[in-house]
Amino acid sequence: MKSEFENIRTGPISSIDKEQLSEVLEKWHKCFSTNLSTIGRSNSTEMEIRVTTSKPVSRQPYKVPIPKRLKVEEMIDELLKAGIIRPSESEYSSPVILVAKSDGTDRLCIDYRALNAITVKEPFPVPSVEEQVAQLAGNSFFTTLDFISGYYQIPIAESSKKYTAFATHIGQYEFNVAPFGLTNAPFKFQREIRKITSRMKRRVVSYVDEIIILSKNIKEGLEALDEFLGILAEIGMTLNIKKCTFLATEVSFLGHRITKEGLLPGEVKTDAIQKFPTPSNRTEVRRFLRLTSFFRRFVQGYAQIALPLTRLLKTKDAEPFTWTFLEQEAFDTLRKALYHPPILEIYDVKRQHEVHTDASSNGIAGVLLQESDNELKPVMYFSRKCSETEAKYHSHELEVLAIVDSLERFRMFLIGKRFRVITDCAAITSTKNKTP
Repeated sequence: MKSEFENIRTGPISSIDKEQLSEVLEKWHKCFSTNLSTIGRSNSTEMEIRVTTSKPVSRQPYKVPIPKRLKVEEMIDELLKAGIIRPSESEYSSPVILVAKSDGTDRLCIDYRALNAITVKEPFPVPSVEEQVAQLAGNSFFTTLDFISGYYQIPIAESSKKYTAFATHIGQYEFNVAPFGLTNAPFKFQREIRKITSRMKRRVVSYVDEIIILSKNIKEGLEALDEFLGILAEIGMTLNIKKCTFLATEVSFLGHRITKEGLLPGEVKTDAIQKFPTPSNRTEVRRFLRLTSFFRRFVQGYAQIALPLTRLLKTKDAEPFTWTFLEQEAFDTLRKALYHPPILEIYDVKRQHEVHTDASSNGIAGVLLQESDNELKPVMYFSRKCSETEAKYHSHELEVLAIVDSLERFRMFLIGKRFRVITDCAAITSTKNKTP
């Protein structure tokens, strides 16, 4: 295992720091695995499946192309040897399907839609991306951890294994562990990870299977990593060392680039935006807007910039698709804005904040600003276009609307603390002064 630790991904740390990191990893070497046969399995939980009807659901297996069948047989054999699945005689059965991965290989997936339809859903609050990112404030080093086949590390209760049965051309099998595709699997996995992070006193942030350890310095980071791995060993789960990054000053997390200076859009999505071809139909326009909208917090006046594109989607599909210089300008402006985005401040509740707003008949906009180094820096931008009715409002009504909507958008960061609202509408200021 030592050779695995010699090629780990780290930030710009000294050779002495790397030696100390290796010592921590060697101490907890059982927390790492490299293949299905050596992955861990939680000893503190198991997944139960409850259904709303006693009538079994059984779907006919999909036809697998003959050239692909050998691959299916190899995958089944690997899962059997690893103890992930076992032969089954269940009355339940779901079909399998091969899904192509980005590297050209195939993934064996089970279509559990029929089973999920009769499964009792387990409520579990999944935090927003913004909530999780806000917890990163004030740190300089980040360690990201990746569970190897995370769901497979959650055992299935013996009484529930029959529900996971699936059929192939070589027989029927069922899972001993939680497979991908079950409606409650993400929540069960997240609940198990919470058991670890809740013991770490806010030094770990998690979102489903993405884990990040925060620290202000290397010493603190090593101590937190040692504590995390100790808890992980106690529970019996394992990580994929090849996908972990230790003590980095910049990491990817939840589709974003995280640095001690602030927040940037993730490179994968921004590369996709830059390579997006000029749309030739409404479907492609929708795809582009969905892609760029994920990072709209980085673009000042996003809604106003995108207005020609959103208007294009209002026309009926039967009407000709017309792409003019206005749509091209909006398309190019959004791509450029996300190619050179501003570095946003990571929200810090201890800092002073202001909300600046603006409005016109085309749309309303706001920005949440945070005091940093004696100046105000943006945390996130908000904007939206006005409806036909709103576009007829008086200017001071639009300004009020901008304030109300901006405060609603930023409410998670503002309620419970003092902040300032800055607007250029004199009518609002005079009204406030007259209000007892």
